[in-house]
Amino acid sequence: MSDERVPLLLGLALLAIGLLLNLSRIRRWAADRRARRLDQRLRQLLDRGLDAEAATLMLAEIDRLRRSAATDADRSRLATILRMCAHLYHRDGRLDEARPLAEESVAVARPVADRHPGHAAWPLVILGQVLADQRDDHGAGQRLREAYEDVRADPSNDPESDALRVLVAANYTMVLRRLGDCATAIAVAQWGVGVDGRLAAGSLPPFTRASAGWLHAALALARTDAGQDGRPDAQTAAEIWRGLLDLGVYGEHESEGMGYADFAVAYALRPFDAVAAEQAARRAAARFERLAVAAPARLARRQAEVEALLGAMAAAR
Repeated sequence: MSDERVPLLLGLALLAIGLLLNLSRIRRWAADRRARRLDQRLRQLLDRGLDAEAATLMLAEIDRLRRSAATDADRSRLATILRMCAHLYHRDGRLDEARPLAEESVAVARPVADRHPGHAAWPLVILGQVLADQRDDHGAGQRLREAYEDVRADPSNDPESDALRVLVAANYTMVLRRLGDCATAIAVAQWGVGVDGRLAAGSLPPFTRASAGWLHAALALARTDAGQDGRPDAQTAAEIWRGLLDLGVYGEHESEGMGYADFAVAYALRPFDAVAAEQAARRAAARFERLAVAAPARLARRQAEVEALLGAMAAAR
């Protein structure tokens, strides 16, 4: 090869590398643009209550990403859409349809979380919620413990990551308490309350306060089962949810957390004021009955818990 051809070949090689890099950037830009447009359309559909149309759009995107996901960003996107669709089905009480989507979301997210802690927690929470509503507390506990370990390992120190930590703590505490491990439930909840306490007011959208409401209610139940006074935490939970409802952050059709807070108030009050406890329990029962019209499978366990409490109160009279 002549010396004159070396610079030419080197230049052509560099040009080819540059074209490949630019092509990669163009593909990523196009994928990001597609994702933004899809997310905007999904928000529009969900805001209008068009859940079926939103699910159809998500399932089409899931099918496309299953065939084309090649990077961590692609896999994170697939895990997110799977998790969103699973959440939609779970919210509507379609537990048998939600579960495989949630399981796939976890399977896709786990390898990414091995390299980037925090990415598996959301899918694990959704799967844990579905399993808990199917009364598989042991399975739910395993997934939520993994979510708890994931967010504890995540070095991120931003409000969004802390909000996810509070959500994980709330769900894990609920299941730990049902499994009878009140000591661990209280420890997890106290950690979550500490994380919530460092969130600056206004740093996140108001709807994220719901996780703190669920967390304090779960802590109140665990404290009561452990022989402690759960009334302060139950009252905090009720105040958080009452504020969210009064401000219109959540509508009555989204008020399951207020019912759970009333249940926690009743449960914690029972050793001290049976009359007030029964009033709170009946408020919870009435709310769950209204909500169960739209999602009977998902609300069945809530209803059973509050009916068991009312039955125990009646037996003690």
